[in-house]
Amino acid sequence: MILEENKVFNFKSGQVKMANKKFTSIKNDFCITFSDHTEITPASNDNRIKGKGYNFTKLSSVNELIQSQTIDVIGVVIK
Repeated sequence: MILEENKVFNFKSGQVKMANKKFTSIKNDFCITFSDHTEITPASNDNRIKGKGYNFTKLSSVNELIQSQTIDVIGVVIK
């Protein structure tokens, strides 16, 4: 099964672990990992589920950040 953006799915047989914040920009304390035994099934859409959650940082503030800190940045490159 291929997961689709803006759709809701049920996952069975995942494992909840403490998030390794060194390797993610997500601010949650926990993460879910899956294996070959994980079952994924489509679910009905639920409008209470939040969409993408970004915390953008202004480019003018980048020099003030701590080294190795992960941030969300968006921009347009004009050639």
